[in-house]
Amino acid sequence: MNSLEKKIKELHKNGLIKFENFLNKEEINSIIKINEKKKENFKNESKNYIEWDDPDLWELICNQKIKSILDKIFETNYFYMHDSTVTEANVGTSWSWHRDNPCRRTGEGPDWDPNENYNVFTIIIYLSDSKESNSS
Repeated sequence: MNSLEKKIKELHKNGLIKFENFLNKEEINSIIKINEKKKENFKNESKNYIEWDDPDLWELICNQKIKSILDKIFETNYFYMHDSTVTEANVGTSWSWHRDNPCRRTGEGPDWDPNENYNVFTIIIYLSDSKESNSS
């Protein structure tokens, strides 16, 4: 069993998988530049996150490393649901879990059926060093 197969097995067991150092420096710097540009455009707004649909982001959304993992997980067609958010916040000691489900109601729909594979994924890319921020 290769390392990706082990990660997918971990996903089915624990509901998440984690890849450390997933993006290279060039990919990270590209995201940082896009984020800085967006922050400049939204600097007068009072929220600490920016929701945006930017052609510059497509390079990340269509990242071959991400696509190859999704190809292995789904083994069929999958769709990007047109939702991207950039959040810049200080990492604290509190945390919570978040679950996306197609029916949007707890306990209702095919994603709550134990005989069905859960088919909604959220991909989160943290740009902070988990060792420095003491987070995961």
